[in-house]
Amino acid sequence: MQPAGTYRIQTVDVVVEDLSLTAYRRVSTTIELPSVGTVSSRRQVVTIDPVELEAALKMDPTADAENTREVT
Repeated sequence: MQPAGTYRIQTVDVVVEDLSLTAYRRVSTTIELPSVGTVSSRRQVVTIDPVELEAALKMDPTADAENTREVT
């Protein structure tokens, strides 16, 4: 659980080779959190469950999840 706010989420997907169609496999989903207890620009990166992330986004009435995602 994290307080309400804006967080940077990174999802890494890779192409699955040797298939007749293009498919992707999720490798990781992480969230960047501010350090706790220090006055610093350091951040903590934590692995999260993408299913739990999607559920949290659906519960947020102010979030427009489709428009806040950035694909790189």
